[in-house]
Amino acid sequence: CKEANVAKALELRRIMEHCHVKLDVVAYSVLISGLCANGDIEAAFKLYEEMKQRDLWPNTSLYLVLIDSFCVGNYHIESEKLLRDLQARELVSLNLFGGAKRLNELLIIARKELIRLRYKMSRKFG
Repeated sequence: CKEANVAKALELRRIMEHCHVKLDVVAYSVLISGLCANGDIEAAFKLYEEMKQRDLWPNTSLYLVLIDSFCVGNYHIESEKLLRDLQARELVSLNLFGGAKRLNELLIIARKELIRLRYKMSRKFG
Protein backbone atom coordinates (compact mmCIF):
# COMPACT_ATOMS: atom_id res chain seq x y z
CA CYS A 1 0.00 0.00 0.00
CA LYS A 2 1.28 3.41 -0.88
CA GLU A 3 0.63 6.17 1.66
CA ALA A 4 -2.44 7.55 -0.09
CA ASN A 5 -3.88 4.10 -0.61
CA VAL A 6 -3.75 2.79 2.98
CA ALA A 7 -7.05 4.47 3.85
CA LYS A 8 -8.63 2.99 0.72
CA ALA A 9 -7.24 -0.44 1.56
CA LEU A 10 -8.66 -0.24 5.09
CA GLU A 11 -12.02 0.82 3.66
CA LEU A 12 -11.91 -2.14 1.26
CA ARG A 13 -11.22 -4.37 4.26
CA ARG A 14 -14.36 -3.08 5.98
CA ILE A 15 -16.40 -3.72 2.82
CA MET A 16 -14.98 -7.24 2.51
CA GLU A 17 -15.83 -8.04 6.11
CA HIS A 18 -19.31 -6.58 5.66
CA CYS A 19 -19.77 -8.99 2.74
CA HIS A 20 -18.45 -11.87 4.90
CA VAL A 21 -15.26 -12.20 2.86
CA LYS A 22 -12.42 -13.27 5.15
CA LEU A 23 -9.02 -11.70 4.76
CA ASP A 24 -6.14 -14.03 4.00
CA VAL A 25 -2.44 -13.78 4.82
CA VAL A 26 -1.75 -11.73 1.68
CA ALA A 27 -4.47 -9.17 2.46
CA TYR A 28 -3.27 -8.80 6.05
CA SER A 29 0.33 -8.50 4.86
CA VAL A 30 -0.54 -5.68 2.47
CA LEU A 31 -2.46 -3.79 5.15
CA ILE A 32 0.16 -4.28 7.86
CA SER A 33 3.01 -3.32 5.52
CA GLY A 34 1.15 -0.19 4.45
CA LEU A 35 0.43 0.83 8.02
CA CYS A 36 4.07 0.29 8.98
CA ALA A 37 5.22 2.34 5.98
CA ASN A 38 2.93 5.15 7.17
CA GLY A 39 4.32 4.90 10.70
CA ASP A 40 1.10 3.61 12.25
CA ILE A 41 2.81 0.77 14.07
CA GLU A 42 0.15 0.36 16.75
CA ALA A 43 -2.59 -0.20 14.14
CA ALA A 44 -0.29 -2.59 12.27
CA PHE A 45 0.33 -4.60 15.43
CA LYS A 46 -3.41 -4.74 16.17
CA LEU A 47 -3.96 -6.24 12.72
CA TYR A 48 -1.13 -8.70 13.39
CA GLU A 49 -2.86 -9.76 16.63
CA GLU A 50 -6.19 -10.06 14.78
CA MET A 51 -4.48 -12.16 12.14
CA LYS A 52 -3.20 -14.56 14.81
CA GLN A 53 -6.66 -14.80 16.39
CA ARG A 54 -7.94 -15.96 13.01
CA ASP A 55 -5.21 -18.62 12.98
CA LEU A 56 -3.33 -16.92 10.15
CA TRP A 57 0.42 -16.51 10.48
CA PRO A 58 2.75 -14.12 8.67
CA ASN A 59 5.48 -15.19 6.34
CA THR A 60 9.09 -14.16 6.98
CA SER A 61 8.71 -11.01 4.87
CA LEU A 62 5.94 -9.66 7.08
CA TYR A 63 7.84 -10.54 10.24
CA LEU A 64 10.77 -8.54 8.84
CA VAL A 65 8.50 -5.53 8.15
CA LEU A 66 7.27 -5.64 11.75
CA ILE A 67 10.77 -6.06 13.19
CA ASP A 68 12.11 -3.14 11.14
CA SER A 69 9.21 -0.98 12.32
CA PHE A 70 9.73 -1.91 15.97
CA CYS A 71 13.45 -1.14 15.77
CA VAL A 72 12.71 2.43 14.68
CA GLY A 73 10.34 3.18 17.55
CA ASN A 74 9.91 2.47 21.22
CA TYR A 75 7.67 -0.61 20.98
CA HIS A 76 8.86 -2.77 23.87
CA ILE A 77 5.63 -4.66 24.56
CA GLU A 78 4.96 -5.35 20.89
CA SER A 79 8.58 -6.37 20.33
CA GLU A 80 8.50 -8.86 23.16
CA LYS A 81 5.21 -10.37 21.97
CA LEU A 82 6.55 -10.71 18.44
CA LEU A 83 9.76 -12.35 19.65
CA ARG A 84 7.75 -14.79 21.76
CA ASP A 85 5.60 -15.64 18.72
CA LEU A 86 8.72 -16.25 16.64
CA GLN A 87 10.06 -18.56 19.34
CA ALA A 88 6.75 -20.38 19.72
CA ARG A 89 6.72 -21.06 15.99
CA GLU A 90 10.36 -22.19 16.25
CA LEU A 91 11.47 -19.63 13.68
CA VAL A 92 14.14 -18.20 15.96
CA SER A 93 15.93 -19.35 19.07
CA LEU A 94 16.59 -16.51 21.50
CA ASN A 95 17.16 -15.91 25.19
CA LEU A 96 14.49 -13.30 25.92
CA PHE A 97 15.83 -12.40 29.35
CA GLY A 98 17.47 -9.04 29.80
CA GLY A 99 14.58 -6.64 29.63
CA ALA A 100 13.85 -3.73 27.34
CA LYS A 101 17.52 -2.84 26.90
CA ARG A 102 18.09 -6.04 24.94
CA LEU A 103 14.94 -5.92 22.81
CA ASN A 104 16.48 -4.06 19.87
CA GLU A 105 19.48 -6.39 19.95
CA LEU A 106 17.16 -9.41 19.99
CA LEU A 107 15.08 -7.97 17.16
CA ILE A 108 18.22 -7.57 15.06
CA ILE A 109 19.25 -11.16 15.81
CA ALA A 110 15.74 -12.40 14.95
CA ARG A 111 15.85 -10.39 11.72
CA LYS A 112 19.11 -12.07 10.71
CA GLU A 113 17.72 -15.52 11.51
CA LEU A 114 14.58 -14.84 9.47
CA ILE A 115 16.62 -13.65 6.50
CA ARG A 116 18.74 -16.78 6.75
CA LEU A 117 15.58 -18.93 6.93
CA ARG A 118 14.03 -17.15 3.95
CA TYR A 119 17.22 -17.66 1.92
CA LYS A 120 17.34 -21.34 2.90
CA MET A 121 13.70 -21.84 1.88
CA SER A 122 14.16 -20.04 -1.43
CA ARG A 123 17.12 -22.28 -2.26
CA LYS A 124 15.14 -25.37 -1.30
CA PHE A 125 12.00 -24.50 -3.28
CA GLY A 126 13.57 -22.54 -6.12
